Amino acid sequence: MNKSYLGMALCLLTLPAYSMTRPCEGAPGAQHTNPDTSIGGFVASSASVSALATLSVDAQVCDFALLKGAVKVMDQAIVSGRANLSGNIAVSGDARVYGDANLINSDVGADMQIMDDALIYGNAYLNGSITVTGTSAIFGNARLHDFVQVHGSSRVCGSASLFDDVVLTDDTTNCSAKKL
Repeated sequence: MNKSYLGMALCLLTLPAYSMTRPCEGAPGAQHTNPDTSIGGFVASSASVSALATLSVDAQVCDFALLKGAVKVMDQAIVSGRANLSGNIAVSGDARVYGDANLINSDVGADMQIMDDALIYGNAYLNGSITVTGTSAIFGNARLHDFVQVHGSSRVCGSASLFDDVVLTDDTTNCSAKKL
């Protein structure tokens, strides 16, 4: 009888560790079927993903995230919260898009690329053929438009707005309300 209690206690102790390794922190959902009929990443039941979207097998779309159009979530990337992605967008590597972030790209033939360990969150709004790489973070009420590039460990936050062909490299921080 003591052995059965010990076994039950061991099972209960390992449950939290198991749920942390499950997609979307253990939320109910299913694997996405990609447009080429391959099995894609995990989509929580509360999230919405277009049939045109492609997810690699380790990618996750959690919470109430919304993917419209040919969005790609690749590698171990995660889209969560109430993030809204629409159009030609590729999120890859260990990148995270979450909170109330809105990413829109209707430029035909030019993807928006969020890659490496980049973070997009808060009320960030990105629109156009934007590239965010490295450990860069776009957050707060930041606005990026057109062909902005953010690399390295750069930060764009607050009410900052970046337009056209602005390129931030290395450890640049722009958290002002000025338009560049």
